[in-house]
Amino acid sequence: MWMRKLRKATKMMNSLKKKTQKMMTMTTVIRRKGKRSSTTVSKTPDSAGTCASRGDCPDSREDDDDDDDDDEDEPSSSTRRRIKRRRYAVLAALDDDDDDDDDDAADDAKKLEEQLETSVASVKKLPLKNRNSYKRHAITNRDDHKFRDLLDSADFLVEKHDMDKAFAIYEQVLSTNPKSPRAHFGMARAYDIQSEHKMSNKMLELAIHSYEAVVENDDTPDELFRQAADRLTERARFRGWMVKAVKAQRALLDRFPDDLNLLNEFGVTFLMMGRNDDAKKVFHDILEIDPSNGFAQAHYGFIVKVVDGDIEEGVKYLRKGVKSKAPGTQDGRFYFHLGDGLQRLGRSAEAYRVYEEGAELGLFLSKYQRSLYNVDSLISRPWWTVEQTTYGRYLKAIEKQWMIIRDEGLSVLDAKTQTFEDEEESLTEKGDWKQFTLYSKGRRHERNCAKTPRTCKVVEAFTAATKCTRGQIKFSVMQGGTRVWPHCGPTNCRLRGHLGLVVPAEPRIRVANETRAWKQGRFVIFDDSFEHEVWHDGQAFRLVLIVDMWHPDLSPDQRQQLSPI
Repeated sequence: MWMRKLRKATKMMNSLKKKTQKMMTMTTVIRRKGKRSSTTVSKTPDSAGTCASRGDCPDSREDDDDDDDDDEDEPSSSTRRRIKRRRYAVLAALDDDDDDDDDDAADDAKKLEEQLETSVASVKKLPLKNRNSYKRHAITNRDDHKFRDLLDSADFLVEKHDMDKAFAIYEQVLSTNPKSPRAHFGMARAYDIQSEHKMSNKMLELAIHSYEAVVENDDTPDELFRQAADRLTERARFRGWMVKAVKAQRALLDRFPDDLNLLNEFGVTFLMMGRNDDAKKVFHDILEIDPSNGFAQAHYGFIVKVVDGDIEEGVKYLRKGVKSKAPGTQDGRFYFHLGDGLQRLGRSAEAYRVYEEGAELGLFLSKYQRSLYNVDSLISRPWWTVEQTTYGRYLKAIEKQWMIIRDEGLSVLDAKTQTFEDEEESLTEKGDWKQFTLYSKGRRHERNCAKTPRTCKVVEAFTAATKCTRGQIKFSVMQGGTRVWPHCGPTNCRLRGHLGLVVPAEPRIRVANETRAWKQGRFVIFDDSFEHEVWHDGQAFRLVLIVDMWHPDLSPDQRQQLSPI
């Protein structure tokens, strides 16, 4: 920083020297003209004639040339002192605010002109490095402008991931200017980057608090305020601190009340909080202002279909939102629910056109395989054999114990005890479909396993299933007359096995474009990320044991890193 200031001082002194020399030259010319005028006026005709006749009149041109040499090469001692004082003033001024310094420098230059007693027009002021010309002016308030060199160097260090040095500079600025928005924002960015690199919640929380310091400062420039509030919202959502996210978004809306994009994001936060009615109202209000807002249309349609159950109205808005191609609308969830809604309205041809478009956009693996939480490059096939899973040893061991498993399943099937719970209601078109869970998301349900200990003992050794954080192990019972809507599982990271326990002749399952039936004591294996549906047109119930297992292509490290579903 001091080298920069020294260079600036040198540049100012060189410029001053050139201007001073120019002014002295012009002053000399004025003085020369003054001498000529004075000589002409003071001489009388007689004296002039006498001088000329004697030939001893002084040569005015020679005198003027001598004067010029004296003035240019040897400035007067008073002039030299003034120049020296001016140079000292420039150096001393570097300790003050640059804006004020430049104004003082201009004033001193003007005084110097007056002191030189020239009749030259006022010299233009030296170029000022004002706040508006500073490249980061939009994110820098007046107080931070004084520390711009320090802040710029710290920001550069953050981008280079030299965090210790960056923090030291930010803290230096904050020791003088405790509310510095840019220093707090820089520290927030540094913590933010470290939180992602180290996967540290502590760093993330420090980042959130630093972003808050920027947002809560009334002197934060609009551009920096927006950046900080946007990032605060995103990181608070990620941490699960939804109240902080809402607070940040309210602050944004207070400062930018006419920005519908901010209002859209506000609605998304309400959705993430499960405040569906508030979210619906936000998107409805946006559509009142801007009926063609694609983002609001897609989200409003999603809520109306999924939460309110109004499929026809939901499809109407989902279609408009997806068709708009507005940012945020090309999302697999919207294509998924638009197609699902069309299927439920009996418009399957339209639904598959939507699914095909989603697959072309890369939102789905294919028109049939529409899971949204996927790992690339896994083998994709609707139906699998026991051998293809690579888990044949464990699956066959379970099959050998199928009658023990069946008997325990029947023992907890008593309707009076109500041990079975409804499967996801939205998937059932009609009928009765229930489940009794033993493992979910890689965790054992001790209470239920206590009721079916032999079954839990049988599956215990099959860790690719019991430790599958993206799956379940459960009894599933379906009464006659039940039909399940076509649907897809959430992820391609698992395979699903159905062990037939009580199997009437009528029940069927379709996966992609192939339909099969169950067999008692045998597994049927399929990839439930493919579209599948079930129907049971008979009278007696169907009972199976569902066993989800990791996709065999996943490495142990990948299995460990995948988030639960």
